[in-house]
Amino acid sequence: MFLNLKNSKQVSESFQCNFCKKINKIKKFQLMWAKSLEGLTCSVPARMGDKSDVERDEYIEESLQLAGRLTKICDAMSDRGVAAHICSTVHHPAQMGVYGQKASKEKLAENLLLNYDPNQPMIQWIDKITLEEDIRAQEKRVLDARKRLQEVLKHFG
Repeated sequence: MFLNLKNSKQVSESFQCNFCKKINKIKKFQLMWAKSLEGLTCSVPARMGDKSDVERDEYIEESLQLAGRLTKICDAMSDRGVAAHICSTVHHPAQMGVYGQKASKEKLAENLLLNYDPNQPMIQWIDKITLEEDIRAQEKRVLDARKRLQEVLKHFG
């Protein structure tokens, strides 16, 4: 077997081009799948959730919303679609974490299919520092709620 060095550059370029086309098809499919989640709503049982009967009970429908500091990074999807995409990403069995898109908003606007990470939802990258601040603030709110609950129990108990 002989190696033709003249055509090796052409072969590698065509391989890269075909590989990029396949990757873009996969990314396009995953982006359209995530966009198809935009119309989802959640149904909250009016009675206790663990004792609800699907056929007989009433449900309150709520639209999905982005929580806290989460912001969408691209205008290709609505807030409701991004929230549904976060839920599906979090509940995927092979998912190792949800941190958002590493690419900047400008890069995604420039070429969405090239810079889009299909394993992450369309939210801005979440810094570890911001995440720790949010956790501390939530812990403080929980402690405050527990103190108020103890005061109420002392008053009525």
